[in-house]
Amino acid sequence: MRGTTAEDLGNIIRRIYGKRKIFRGRRAFYLVLAMLGMIHYINTVSFRQGNMPTLYSIRKRSRPVMHTFYDESSLGDSVEDRRKLLNQWKRSWNEAGWDVRVLTMEEAKMHEAFPIFQNSQEEINMETHTTQSISIPVMSPENRNEVYRLLAMATKIGGWVCDFDVFPLHIISDDGHKLPNNGKLTLYDYTSPSMISGSFHQFDTLVRKVIDGLSKIQPQQEASPVQQVLQRISKSNPPQFVHYGSQLDDDTEVYRGILYTNNQGQMRISNSNSKTRVLCPKHQPKFLRMTPKVLEINKTNGAWPHISFNDLHKFKADISGEYITKWKRYCPKPDRPKVHTFFESMDGTGETAGMDNAGNSNLINTWKQAWYEAGFEPVVLTMDDAKKHPDFNSSQQRLEQLPMRFYNKLCTYRWYAMAVEGGGYMVDYDTFPLAITPFDGRFMQNGGKLTLYDFVVPSIVSGSFNEYTRFANLITDIVGRPDYNGEVMSDMLALDYLRKYQPDSFVRHSNRYHNRLVYNGPYYNEKEEVDCIGSNGMIVVHFAHKYVVEKATTLTNVLRFEDIEQDLDMVNKRGAIAKQFLKDWSSKCKSRSWSSHGLLHV
Repeated sequence: MRGTTAEDLGNIIRRIYGKRKIFRGRRAFYLVLAMLGMIHYINTVSFRQGNMPTLYSIRKRSRPVMHTFYDESSLGDSVEDRRKLLNQWKRSWNEAGWDVRVLTMEEAKMHEAFPIFQNSQEEINMETHTTQSISIPVMSPENRNEVYRLLAMATKIGGWVCDFDVFPLHIISDDGHKLPNNGKLTLYDYTSPSMISGSFHQFDTLVRKVIDGLSKIQPQQEASPVQQVLQRISKSNPPQFVHYGSQLDDDTEVYRGILYTNNQGQMRISNSNSKTRVLCPKHQPKFLRMTPKVLEINKTNGAWPHISFNDLHKFKADISGEYITKWKRYCPKPDRPKVHTFFESMDGTGETAGMDNAGNSNLINTWKQAWYEAGFEPVVLTMDDAKKHPDFNSSQQRLEQLPMRFYNKLCTYRWYAMAVEGGGYMVDYDTFPLAITPFDGRFMQNGGKLTLYDFVVPSIVSGSFNEYTRFANLITDIVGRPDYNGEVMSDMLALDYLRKYQPDSFVRHSNRYHNRLVYNGPYYNEKEEVDCIGSNGMIVVHFAHKYVVEKATTLTNVLRFEDIEQDLDMVNKRGAIAKQFLKDWSSKCKSRSWSSHGLLHV
């Protein structure tokens, strides 16, 4: 939903009333008043949901804005180094296609909660003490700045904010115009406030909870006071914000790991201009944070031999700029988010997946083309990928002892392949894009927690690589148990088991319109017209064996198949069916459907 303008108002009135002489006297006054009220409502809802632009804006900014907070009065002797780092921060975000805005104490002071926090950090005497003062331990200047930054963002600003030691990696400027998770407050570095997005209403709610929570914690060395409060809030039910990753440093959207390595192996790209190699994290984090710990770890590994440990902080700006430059040259670009499927031939196993080799090949090629045209980079994973996972061998040994079909074993192994790939979206190769957008692909739902979009059918799944490992091991444990019919479970039945007995182990995603976001037919209605109504609001369409066979008569008539004699023939035609349906849906449904705008963040 975008900002509505006076031009939109004129277009609406002209479409409704044409050239009729309606604008006379009182009737015109009430009509315009009603339309202005509608505009105010639309824009207010749009802004509160985290979509930009804001009230009555004429058009969206050409470049999104990244904010940071800077206060020289709290920096002591390191002012010159901090200024240099701030300038490098500005340069990096500008080159990534963003405008930057540096917030100061002036913005923080505008928030009504500022005096409450500030009084707690000053020596209290009878003249300055107010009834609003609360007992908060005196914090270091660095830690106070975390609170000031939140206060500044809550003064009707909202949007994106980060520390000025956080730099862009796999984030593109187009994504900055829309806030992930529908504007709900989102932390990208577990519960660290180093990178946050959200509407200003969300920032306002958060900073009040943080100030209140600071009076209830005992300071620790492992985390800043603000991070301690955020850790407490993250455990509340229902969750107060979305956070990516866990306490592990390697599964957040903010990378704080190894930058260079001399070792050969996966995820390393040769740099001919240096003895070291730039390490490109395979899970493609959106941001890089240059913390003192990151500098020390990489220095220990042999980086920057000309700089002593004690002087690392002085060269943080130069070190950051050097890595960003090399990363842009040698690491994959973030243009297209990846979407994955899994396929392994069952030749020689005595089994089939209901299709012959030609049918499989046609369906996979159609799948690749459809997802590429939707703005994604399609990737087909195989057993070779799954075997790279350290837990694969133990899982394989356990599954080989069970009377499982080879097909169901493959369905378990694909979860390991996704973990090796770095997580992301896993899609069956008979599932095709409708309303899903590249933006949705770049920002996984629910902070990377494993999410299903088709009840318990894993036709489309998203999650971090740690989540895929967790689930692969869970499924391995469960599939050996008898299901309700006394047969061995598949991964889908294992998911149904978890839904019943461990419902918090994953998320079943829906939105305000649908309890599932996968369209499973009937594809065409009784008039043999593409089903725009049924598919409206669905992110993907699934051409499962069962559904295609059930609609065989209609599909045969619509697509004019002449050689359909049995179910196998129909299932083998799924590539052709999908191609024709997507063509019909794009021409008849997409342009007049709100589903074409993507609904994962609604």
